[in-house]
Amino acid sequence: MLDSENFRETAGKDYLPDFTFVLLQRSEYGAIEGDFALCISLYHGCEVLEKHGLRTFHNHLEGLVSGEKVFGRAKAELQRSVDIRELLDQLRPMFQPIK
Repeated sequence: MLDSENFRETAGKDYLPDFTFVLLQRSEYGAIEGDFALCISLYHGCEVLEKHGLRTFHNHLEGLVSGEKVFGRAKAELQRSVDIRELLDQLRPMFQPIK
């Protein structure tokens, strides 16, 4: 989170805190912000798993992949991830609605 905030503060300038000069295109800035959002969402998923258990984690992950909780590039990255798909394929049968 702190790196994300630090990036936002320095992105409008031509240098980063270590004095590396950087000129970002708008698309590059958006991609970096998207990566931060994805990392934060996945980290939150780990916290959900730890604090609330597997069912809540499954719901959180389904919400991320469906686009209910994230959108754009983060959603596309999650949908493309073979590891995420395999994990959801293992979890879905465990949490099917009772009929």
